[in-house]
Amino acid sequence: WMGSLAPLLENKKLSEIVIPGTHNSGSYPISVGSRQTGDTLDLSHHSNFTEGVATSPWIMNLIKTVGPGWTQCQDQSIIDQLKMGNRYLDLRVFCDEQTGEYYNEHFFYWFKSI
Repeated sequence: WMGSLAPLLENKKLSEIVIPGTHNSGSYPISVGSRQTGDTLDLSHHSNFTEGVATSPWIMNLIKTVGPGWTQCQDQSIIDQLKMGNRYLDLRVFCDEQTGEYYNEHFFYWFKSI
């Protein structure tokens, strides 16, 4: 559908165009059972947190119970988001240094979504 807009867009700056997209596009598979960043919620790659936060039982319990509801931004897969017309995807990719695997990440949750 965007191809038909070419004559209208050809002289526009990118800053003058609105592109439909989704925020935290890869966060749709998050649930209470989603894999968190390590069994003890290793927050080492979250530089905006101090060491004490990672060891606080209260904070860790909050992240495990409330986190999924705050973290899931989408309820459709990436493919379905594209089928619905979205053309901008906000993907936050994280590499697990222990396994070398790549994941989407949001908040303290990382997950495979594609």
